[in-house]
Amino acid sequence: MGHPAISGTIVGVGVVAVFGAFVSAWKVVTKQLEPGHRVKVKGSQFGGDSILVTALNVGKQPVTLVAGGLRLPEHKTTHHFEPSGTAKFPVDLQRGKSCYMVLPKRAVAEALKRGGLSGTIDVNGYYCDSFDKRHFSEVFKVDVEVWLKT
Repeated sequence: MGHPAISGTIVGVGVVAVFGAFVSAWKVVTKQLEPGHRVKVKGSQFGGDSILVTALNVGKQPVTLVAGGLRLPEHKTTHHFEPSGTAKFPVDLQRGKSCYMVLPKRAVAEALKRGGLSGTIDVNGYYCDSFDKRHFSEVFKVDVEVWLKT
């Protein structure tokens, strides 16, 4: 058997090395899991005849948005690939930057009516990023019949 002081030192160094490796691995894992791609979306009425859907990159990394529109009841969606505003898809949003879509209320109401929707419905604005993750706004109301008259 070896010298007890040397064996204890080797075991102590081994424990410290394993602990250090664990801490390093934990840092790598938590860095990968932290929300690097976070987009805050806000949907609201804009003026008398439009809907404004805004996306703000509140994450720590740039994000590429590839589509946007409205989420309808039963998780149906409208897509607006060439809306007016600054959201020309694909759009790269750096940290802290934003973009927006302006959607005409009448055109939205006509599309909803063609899709069989009527009355007042709840919708969310949304943007889809290049990882196919959808980012949604809070719910807001659309009155299809009233909007058809705008």
